[in-house]
Amino acid sequence: MIGVTYRLVYWTMLSKDHRLKLSEICCRVRLGREVRLEDRIWATKLCDENEQAAGIRDRLLHDHQK
Repeated sequence: MIGVTYRLVYWTMLSKDHRLKLSEICCRVRLGREVRLEDRIWATKLCDENEQAAGIRDRLLHDHQK
């Protein structure tokens, strides 16, 4: 049971590299800079699958979407 719980936590946590990449993509969107389609697709898929990533996106783009 401990192994299963550990894997669940491991898969729901966002790695430092993914957090930084997502933050960079969101900042480029907010500043109106060019963002590659591959990066947009990656960010969308990540946010669809990971609640923590969606929260980061929402916080960074909250004012931009109004």
